[in-house]
Amino acid sequence: MNVTPEHISNFFKPSTYATTKSNKDRKERLASDLTLMCCCDLLPFSIVSNEGFQDFLMAYNIVNTVDDIRSRATLNPFHLNQLYNAYMDRLNEELKEAPYFPGMTCDMWTDKYRHRSCICFTLRFVDSLFISHSYTLLNEPFDHPHTAEAIKQRLIKVCDDFGLNSGKIIIASDKGSNVQKAWRLVHVMHLSRAAHGLHNLLMVDVIPKIDGLSELLDKVQTIISKLRYRENELRDAFLSSSTDSNAAMIEDILTVSELLDADISSRTELDEEDDDNTSIALRLTTTIACEEHLINCSIESKQFYTFEKTSTHTLEYDSYHLRSFLPNIDGIETILIRMNSSDMLPSFDELELLKVFVIYLSAFESATKILSASKAYPTLCLYLLLRKEIERISQSDDGDNEFMIKLKMLVQENINK
Repeated sequence: MNVTPEHISNFFKPSTYATTKSNKDRKERLASDLTLMCCCDLLPFSIVSNEGFQDFLMAYNIVNTVDDIRSRATLNPFHLNQLYNAYMDRLNEELKEAPYFPGMTCDMWTDKYRHRSCICFTLRFVDSLFISHSYTLLNEPFDHPHTAEAIKQRLIKVCDDFGLNSGKIIIASDKGSNVQKAWRLVHVMHLSRAAHGLHNLLMVDVIPKIDGLSELLDKVQTIISKLRYRENELRDAFLSSSTDSNAAMIEDILTVSELLDADISSRTELDEEDDDNTSIALRLTTTIACEEHLINCSIESKQFYTFEKTSTHTLEYDSYHLRSFLPNIDGIETILIRMNSSDMLPSFDELELLKVFVIYLSAFESATKILSASKAYPTLCLYLLLRKEIERISQSDDGDNEFMIKLKMLVQENINK
């Protein structure tokens, strides 16, 4: 049975099996579908040898016996090569609908486990029916050195393999010096990614220029690295502190209620204006007591975060670290004292600085996530709205301390880079 592009489009449609009469055809079809399933979900081909998976196929009458299931050696490479050829035929056919100047994105990263560098090229365009298309043309290991010439050669190879004109492509990427030089060597039109720009605004142009902030973030990262494998102790300490916090909140609310009851029972004659002012004051007292707890809950969220270790500062990791660090500070203090490492703890002023910083940081993190969510919908149209919001929160305020004044000033100075 030959695998065709139509087979990929009709993947796992029940009607397909209903029209397949030959037992041999059913086995071949099942093998192709299992191969495609493994490719789509990045599953190991050894799944076909798992007893639970085999029982599932037999329980739902997909196969009669285990012998009807092809071995992993059959799925890879035979059926895998068939699917690859069918996908390439379909892709080349659909690329004919690409406009004269299609868009392409390029990204490079290092995986967390084996620390291998990879490079990826993705073609993106909108066809004549205004339907958005996205195709990964290359995703493979990319050994050092990551020079501009090496990146250039990868781009030329991708364009040659898919019949694209490298001079007629609009490419979007980060602003790394090697990347930008590569695009100049190919003479390709280059646009910087908005999400990368927001990331660099904070991590390159702002944080390093605020005295002591980078060192404070390093201190948080050092503590997280030290306690990362004491999750059970941290969780117990967190649950204990949460119980104490809830008890304190209930006690404050009861105190306010007692004051209100006492005022009602010992009420004196007041002018109408004084009576209104007293009611307003009592309502303010209750509101302030509740707001104090709401503020504490927003900073010290009643959710336990596990720690994740990293050796570099990024917007995503710093934001996650602070959100996991600040709510757990009571438990962290308890464990560090137990380990005779209390000298590692940030001071009260440093903790207050981090609380303010994480609130401000959340706006950048949200903007970056929205702009990076390109799988579901185009996001560039949202850039101006997100930039406007960042400019709004970066306006100076009478209540700003010295740290926030410096932070907002640097953002305003560098946002147009």
